[in-house]
Amino acid sequence: MIPVRLQLKNFMSYGEGVPPLDLIGVRLACLSGDNGNGKTALLDAITWSLFGETRAPAEEDVIRLGAPDAHVLLDFQIEGVKYRVHKARDRKKGSIWELQVWQEDGKLRPLSGTNARETKDKIQSLLRMDYRTFLATAYLAQGRADEFARASVSERKKVLADILDLSRYERLEALAKERMQESGDRLTDAERTINTLDAELANEDRYHMLLEAAQKRRAEIEEQAVAQQAAYEKLLAQIESLDAQEQRAVDYEGRTAEIEDEIARSLRSLADVERRLVEAQQVADRRDAIMTAYDRFAALTEQVKPLEERYDAVLALQREAQQLERVIREEFDRLDRERYKVECEVAELEGLAQEVGRYEEEARRLDVEIAGYGDPEARRQQADQNRQEAEARRRQEEEDLLALRTEHATHKAQADALQKRIDALSGSDAAVCEYCGQDLPPAKRKQALSEAQAGAAQVAQTMAEVAAQGRDAKKRADACGKEAEQFAREADRIGAELRQVQSLLARKAQVEQERLRIEERVKTLPDVRRRFQKFARALAEKAYAPAEQERLVAVSAQLEKSERVGEQLNHVRQELSRYRDAEKHLTQLQQADEVLASEPPKADELRALITKREGQIEKARIMIADIRARTAALPSLRRDLADRDARLRASQGDLQTADREIGRQTELLERCAQYKEERKKREEERLGAARDRDTFKELVGAFGKKGVQALIIENALPEIEDATNDLLGRMTDGAMQVRLVTQKERKSRGEGAIETLDIIISDDMGTRPYEMYSGGEAFRVNFALRVALSKMLARRAGAALQTLIIDEGFGTQDPRGREAIIDALNTIGDDFSLVLCITHIEELKEAFPTRIEVTKGPAGSTFSVA
Repeated sequence: MIPVRLQLKNFMSYGEGVPPLDLIGVRLACLSGDNGNGKTALLDAITWSLFGETRAPAEEDVIRLGAPDAHVLLDFQIEGVKYRVHKARDRKKGSIWELQVWQEDGKLRPLSGTNARETKDKIQSLLRMDYRTFLATAYLAQGRADEFARASVSERKKVLADILDLSRYERLEALAKERMQESGDRLTDAERTINTLDAELANEDRYHMLLEAAQKRRAEIEEQAVAQQAAYEKLLAQIESLDAQEQRAVDYEGRTAEIEDEIARSLRSLADVERRLVEAQQVADRRDAIMTAYDRFAALTEQVKPLEERYDAVLALQREAQQLERVIREEFDRLDRERYKVECEVAELEGLAQEVGRYEEEARRLDVEIAGYGDPEARRQQADQNRQEAEARRRQEEEDLLALRTEHATHKAQADALQKRIDALSGSDAAVCEYCGQDLPPAKRKQALSEAQAGAAQVAQTMAEVAAQGRDAKKRADACGKEAEQFAREADRIGAELRQVQSLLARKAQVEQERLRIEERVKTLPDVRRRFQKFARALAEKAYAPAEQERLVAVSAQLEKSERVGEQLNHVRQELSRYRDAEKHLTQLQQADEVLASEPPKADELRALITKREGQIEKARIMIADIRARTAALPSLRRDLADRDARLRASQGDLQTADREIGRQTELLERCAQYKEERKKREEERLGAARDRDTFKELVGAFGKKGVQALIIENALPEIEDATNDLLGRMTDGAMQVRLVTQKERKSRGEGAIETLDIIISDDMGTRPYEMYSGGEAFRVNFALRVALSKMLARRAGAALQTLIIDEGFGTQDPRGREAIIDALNTIGDDFSLVLCITHIEELKEAFPTRIEVTKGPAGSTFSVA
């Protein structure tokens, strides 16, 4: 990973308007500046954007004090591909983390995940390391230069595992464990199934014995059931024959009941026929009276129709007369309303004519009242001018009073100071001047006291004069204020008079307007009177609806001629109502003639049918008695049949039970045969699962930390040792050396060694613990280890680290050690695309080809590149 461009906003000590840090073409550079200027904050910005981690205890602490949010934009390059990461933090809205890649067309394509966690994982996947690995290899952070040396054994191994990309073996180990677990589960399942099958197969001989016993029992039950079936069928045939005869008797009884019902119906029909014959003869006896009444009914009916037609015409004339009268009345009412309306208008105009004089009198009265007020506008302006002049004099007096009060306060301060001096000079121990600190002889003190008292008297007199002038100014200001208030009240009073005059003028304009309107209306009075006379004459002479009045006279004449038609029609209708049943009686007579002609043969037929059916009933009763004598034994036979049926069913149930037992034992034996085949298959599965479990168990050990991973680390350690000692030898002239040990003897009794990763340091004085070396010596060891790890990581095919960052540490070196470190940095420069060193030591700054100077002002930190 090579940083290309860094841009900050409100990040830690950096505010807004910070220029971007362009690192294109920079290979070896130093970050310089005073402590606290923000050198390390630039590197915190890089780690925060890539890993979300900084020196700050909380993420919100990266936001500049007083700012709402912080932003970091970092462009970096990995294996020729350029990426951009943008991370921001808002105090209210939370965090933003975006990852993008630059395309060939110069546009950015997003690579961010669906959340911050996924975006962080994608960035670490690109870098092939996390924050801790970055600190332990590529970034010698301030105060953390000994990160790798002081790390625990497990943490050192983890750093090396990340650098050597041993995570793939961890994934293979996890996969082998998963497969081993699956194989073990399959083995356990197969063994459990085999045990279950063996338990079932142990019962096979017993199943054979039970099957033979069930088959023997079935043969015995079947023999009994055949004999019972034959006896049952014989008895059933006898009962079915008697049932058939019983059914014939039931059929005869049913037919007898039907014949009896038919005889009853025939008797009822014969009675109806005889009744109709009697009633028909009674009607026939009244034939002459019925025919006479019907003839009169027909004659009256012929008379009604012409009279009804004439009466309908009379009704139509009456309706027309009513309509004409309504039209004539409506026209009269309309003319009368118009007359009344015009009459009211005449009365109104005559009243208005009398109002004209009253309005003229009102206008003259208003003129007199308005003239009594004179010119109130001029008087009000004069009162306002007088008020303004009085207020101006009052303000001037108040200003003079304020000046006098200020002068009085000044004199008061002088008097207080003089009084303080008098008090000091009057004291018995006043041998030293309070103001100049010099000795003050009695004569000098007396003179000074006299001068102070004279000055105090002068100031008091001046204060009294100023106070008197102030009192006079206050009186004059109060008088001017009262005068201004008096003029203001006068202006308000005149304003009220002015408003009253304006109200009177408005009233006069209304009076004049109303008078002119009334005069215009009064001019129409002659025309309105003529209209009233016209309507009154038309009503008196009935000059309205002439056609309707003429038609009404003609219709009335016709109605007088036809007034007896209604009486004639009523007389005929009354007589006709007395013969209203004539038609019905004629119909009854015709029906009676038909009955007397058709019903006597029907009566004879019914009498013959009744006699025949009575003979049939007698024969059926004889046959029923004979059948009942033969079927008397049926109840006893049915009981015997039910008993035999119960015994037969019991035998059939026993037979079914035996069949089920035979089927069950047969099924169990067939299942045993299936179990034998299933056991054979499960045994093969068990052997295969055991082989797979053993194989994957070996793979778990091979891929584990004590297997391939330990071998890879052991093979990589010599490379790290050589690189570390090469750089450490150049910095110490070969005086110091580092050895990495992977095994050591156990402290307790026992055989073998334990796995470790210890750092053994030796110099001219021999081998000593890391903690026993001075700060400068420890830094050289840490620096050499860090650079060796970084060089190895840079050469790893799967890694993408090409940057080395060193934050402080040079202050612990003597001049010779600093020169050796600069030479070492120049030596490793070819192995890294970018080496950044942070220092505040002035003599080291000139040793770097590129210098990034960090400064801090009121607006925050900033930098310049030289």
